[in-house]
Parts: sequence; structure tokens; C-alpha cells
Amino acid sequence: MSTWAPPFPSHEFPSLKELCFDAIKELEPDALSSQNRGLGPGAEPLPVEARYQHEFYRACSKLLYYPFILSEWSGKGESRRVDFLIKSQKWAIECSRDGDRLEERISRFQKGGRYYDWIKAQEIKEYILLDFRQTEPTEIRCMALSILFLGLHAD
Repeated sequence: MSTWAPPFPSHEFPSLKELCFDAIKELEPDALSSQNRGLGPGAEPLPVEARYQHEFYRACSKLLYYPFILSEWSGKGESRRVDFLIKSQKWAIECSRDGDRLEERISRFQKGGRYYDWIKAQEIKEYILLDFRQTEPTEIRCMALSILFLGLHAD
């Protein structure tokens, strides 16, 4: 089995923010609509947040042309998981929908939070929290990037 991997295209995506912005431009509204719910385990409809995560993963995979992005990464056998990790760059991505548990998600990256040890150990060097929304946020949080999707009706 080969362990060779191409280098990360850092000339195209020099920062996590740029990768995320480009991936968001690639999201397909039809994949997020309530009519295209998709099925999860037990043939149950996927929760709306999972649809955003799946579509974001698809968009990143399309942009990167190689599976650089890992879904639900847990460092060194830990039970805690970050939504996505670009391991070669040490970039972590968490996703939220309409501000759901936003404070708790932000605290995961702060001192004492469930991901803080990974930051301290430099397993994560850059991170972002994407808050996919259909409503405008009432306050702006510097650690969360709110992406407003009006008219997609993904509920």
C-alpha cells in the first residue's frame, strides 16, 4: 500500500478561510433543500446540519482533487471529534446551523475545551467554526463565521 500523497495545493488555498469561502461558493442549493433530505442510518432522514456537513465535505473534496479532508477526526484515539480536519495543514473545521449551540461549540477551542489540547500540542494550528444560517445572526462572534443562506429552505 502506498503512503504517497500529493502536496496540499497551498498556492490555491493559502489559508483555511480561503478554502472554506471557496467551498461555500461550490455548495449546491438543491442538496440542502428540504426535498432532498437524504437518508442516514436506519433509513431515517438526515438532520439538516448533517446535510450541510455532507455538502460542505463534497465541495471541499471537489476543490482539493485529493482526499485531504477527513470527516469526524479524533486525535490519537480520543472520543472527542472535530467535524473536519485537513491533517497536512492542521486545519480544523466545525459546523453549526442557525447558531445551534454556538457558545458551546466556540468553547471547544478555548482553554479547557475539548479541542484545546490538540491546539496546545499543535495538532490543530488553525480552525474555523462555520455557522450555516437561514436567519440573520443577532450578534457577530469573532470566532464563528456565519454564512447566510436565504431562500434555500433546508428545514
